[in-house]
Amino acid sequence: MAWWKFEDSELQATLEVSGPIHDSDRLTFARELIATSFEGLDEYICPTVHAVPISNSRGEQAVLGWLMEVHGQAGPVPLFQGVFRDEDNFYDFLRSSDYILSSEPTNVTDEAILRLWSRPEPSKQTVVVSVSWGNESHECPMAEVTWKRIVAGRKFKRVVPYFYEGKRYKSTWLFNQSGYGTLLVTYADEAVAFDGTLHDAMIRVSDSEVLWKALAIDVKQPVSH
Repeated sequence: MAWWKFEDSELQATLEVSGPIHDSDRLTFARELIATSFEGLDEYICPTVHAVPISNSRGEQAVLGWLMEVHGQAGPVPLFQGVFRDEDNFYDFLRSSDYILSSEPTNVTDEAILRLWSRPEPSKQTVVVSVSWGNESHECPMAEVTWKRIVAGRKFKRVVPYFYEGKRYKSTWLFNQSGYGTLLVTYADEAVAFDGTLHDAMIRVSDSEVLWKALAIDVKQPVSH
């Protein structure tokens, strides 16, 4: 399991935390994420590990190490890690590179999780999806890795706070729930603020406006978790 998923922004959006985030919140969220990711076999969050034995004419042996991510309908993406003395050497390399192996999720200490946690940085919120309701534009910021999952067809839910006449409310953004590229935004008591597609939303990636049709892949059916 890759370390980048441990982020305050993901914790806030998933658990609807509005106040300060403490290490106890981070540990609870991370352990739940580890458990559900391994149980669900999400090969985007949890790439599979492949060790391929090789040898030369002198009989010397080594291992080619690969990780394989599956990006929804976009298909598998191999990530070459290098040549290693043996499988144990390859696994040690993955551990030192901040990957959590599926065979040892309960062995991860609190200290290791907090060390792997990515502390909040404004620059990580590189993608912003905007729609309008109530004569105002409302934004849903997210990390690039979250946006890539949406583009790949994954269903995604984010809870984003906003203010109206000095009061704080929450909006719920549902991506790909009714098909690829759909977007439903609700607010207050589940009132519908926006029900359409990402074609009709404003999308900014690294402060540059982009069109959904330039990003969308050829997906005939929505991708489920």
